[in-house]
Amino acid sequence: MQNVYVDGHVVKPGTFPLLGVMTVMQSISEAGGLKDGARKKEVLIIRRGENGKPVVLRINLDKAMSGEDMSQNIYLAPFDIVFVSKSAIGNVNEFVDLYLRKNIPIGIGYGIP
Repeated sequence: MQNVYVDGHVVKPGTFPLLGVMTVMQSISEAGGLKDGARKKEVLIIRRGENGKPVVLRINLDKAMSGEDMSQNIYLAPFDIVFVSKSAIGNVNEFVDLYLRKNIPIGIGYGIP
């Protein structure tokens, strides 16, 4: 069986069977969708190229999701890796959560400790 791999800032990263044709958006859906703060403007597809060397394709999922440019929702090939990174705001949110909310014993927001 041939598979594709979805990793990064998705709900359930993992390996998914490639049954027939599958697009990038379908593979992300199989992985439970995008997490908040996912970098939709630069999703990476890592694919085997000639001589086994990896080829990286950058797609703008925002354009595909809005219907502006459906060519960004490419068909996947066997063993493709779909990688969704965090946006800059996602990194900031993680910083606030890890370093402020969990380490400083004060209430943040609404004046409730």
